[in-house]
Amino acid sequence: MRLREYEYILAIAREKNMVRAARSLYVSQPALSKLLAGVEAELGVQLFERNGRMMTPTQAGRVYLSHAARIVRLNAQMERQFREQRVRQPVALAYPLIYSGLITGSVLPALHRAMPFAAISTHITPQRSILEGILQENWPLALGIVTDEHEELLAFEPIGQIEMALAVPRGHPLEGVAVPRADCTFPFVPPEALEDVPFLMPHAHSHSGQFAQRYFRAHALCPPVVLHASVTGPLFYSVAAGAGVAILPSIPACHMQVEPGAVVYLSIEPRSAQRPLGVMYRRDHVLTEGESALIACMRACYEGGEAHA
Repeated sequence: MRLREYEYILAIAREKNMVRAARSLYVSQPALSKLLAGVEAELGVQLFERNGRMMTPTQAGRVYLSHAARIVRLNAQMERQFREQRVRQPVALAYPLIYSGLITGSVLPALHRAMPFAAISTHITPQRSILEGILQENWPLALGIVTDEHEELLAFEPIGQIEMALAVPRGHPLEGVAVPRADCTFPFVPPEALEDVPFLMPHAHSHSGQFAQRYFRAHALCPPVVLHASVTGPLFYSVAAGAGVAILPSIPACHMQVEPGAVVYLSIEPRSAQRPLGVMYRRDHVLTEGESALIACMRACYEGGEAHA
């Protein structure tokens, strides 16, 4: 191994004596002499002048030793950095189930490529439990929709913009009803078109469920509900399978691990209703290097998903 040769010849220069160098390296003197002779033969130069037992670097030897010392030092720095990465404290992140595709399918693979030794601990939590969980220090970071209450009490790093949209299966009749509008992200579907459409409803205490109920009340709607779900995440897959429509966060479909185009978003409100999707934490929490790297990966993955949605 070339690195071993550098280390051994540096030891000869340091000890100025073949016997002492061999002893410091825990190798035999003949083996060390053979290694030096092999290196000198390969390079075609003499690295040391022998004056009795004294070993003095030649001009070529001093050039070799300068580069060898730099290489050994850089290797030591690299190994130290890898050791430090291995012992870093794990990064803990909580998020609602609906973001599992984004985290496990996009963010964590990207983070692993950037930081192979990063240790991530994840927790699934409802959107409604984010504020309490952070304030009680159940976890330091949580990904979710940043509501007015969150914005008032917590610090956050924005990941992207999100809005509550109507998710419909590809080819649904509502696609033909929806029309483009300058103030809407997606084609707009009027509330009266939803009266007799079968809906999939999230739990009434969830962020999506509360939004849907407020929307129905505001427009005096009472559509048929064919499924009540205790968690929001699986509803996306039910929509993709054609079981009905649902009001859900407009996560880029590429992060939902379904066939491209299987789910179509339609706007039910103007774009002004968008909210930040962000990583939230206590105001007195100082982000670690690993947490900052995770947030950067999350932002890049989400923005990439929006570009290809």
